[in-house]
This record gives sequence, C-alpha cells and structure tokens, in this order.
Amino acid sequence: MMLMGEYSAIMQSLYATIAVSEQNGSALDEVVDLLAEGSLTRERFDGIVGQSSNIESRQFRDGLLDLLLHSLRTAVRDHCITQDEMLFVRHLTSIFRIREGELFERRGVEISLILEAEFLRMLDDERVDSFELAYQDALQRLFGLGYDQFLDVVRQAYTPIVDRAILAATTDGAASRTQRAELDRRLSALSTIYVLSAAQRAALEHVP
Repeated sequence: MMLMGEYSAIMQSLYATIAVSEQNGSALDEVVDLLAEGSLTRERFDGIVGQSSNIESRQFRDGLLDLLLHSLRTAVRDHCITQDEMLFVRHLTSIFRIREGELFERRGVEISLILEAEFLRMLDDERVDSFELAYQDALQRLFGLGYDQFLDVVRQAYTPIVDRAILAATTDGAASRTQRAELDRRLSALSTIYVLSAAQRAALEHVP
C-alpha cells in the first residue's frame, strides 16, 4: 500500500497470517497477498479485478469488508487512534472502493459491538472527559460513520446503562440519597453525548 509506520507493519503481519491460513486461489487471496507484502495499490487492485464482475460480487465484497474490519479492530485495541491508523484505513477504503455507508450497512452488528465496547470502557470512571470526547470524534471518522449513524450506536450502547440506573433509583417508588447521587453522576457523565428519551425523562419524574 506504500504506507509506512508501525501500524502498517502490524497490519502487514496480520494479513500475512491470513494469507497463510485462508488461501484458496481466489481473487481475494491475491489482494491479501499484496496486503501482506505492503504493496497493494489501486492499480494492482484494479488489475486483479480486471474486467470481471468480481468487485460487485457478494462474496468478494464481503471479503473486502472483512479485511477492512481487521484493520479497524486493530486500530482501536489500544484505545487511541493515530494518524498512521487513520491514513491506513482511509487508503484501504479508497482502494477497495468502499461506498459511503456500505460498511455500516453490511457490517453494522460488528461495528456496533466494537464501538459499544469502547464507549462502555470510557464510562469506567463515571465521566467523559475532553480526551474521551476527542477519541469519540476520531472513532466516528475512522469508521466513516455519519452523524446520525454514530448517534444510533451511542444510544444502543448507553441506553441499557441509563435505564438500569433509573430503575435502581425508582425501585419501590423511592430513591435513597446514595442512589440519586449515583444516578446524577451517570447522567452527568453522559450529558455531552447522550440525550434522554421521552420515556426516560418521564421515569425521572418519579425520582425524588
């Protein structure tokens, strides 16, 4: 891919492992081989695809999306997005001609699970600080998600947490000071990235 850096080297090693374990002589295997060598370019990719309909076949497209997901999982495993990682993912997306919204459309469950794990980790200290807000912005850009798509994932991740906190504070129709303080801390931690639903706001009316 003609990209240099620690992350690029890590991905070459990962793709080399895939190349050894999953070879079956397909066009996708040729793509993986070039990724493992660090020499995949748009021209070489187009040469593999040629005049065939490979690039639009379901199996081939799914394989490309899986290769991209490998790079995304690797990028977030240290909970920090570097410029090298961002460039690699964007370059791969461009070479594969991944259409806007295609990754989320075809791999929405996998993406949601990756992002939800990151969001929940950020709440370990009961707050979302400026560094974590910047990290969330980097995640949105790395995964190529639109604003509404990203908010949907955020809501999927945080709604169960908020619902459990509200339920704990409203059990038996009353809340202790400790429960209310805990609820306030959790809602404050989420206030910059999560908007309560009408049902959640209604439930809060029962919290003293």
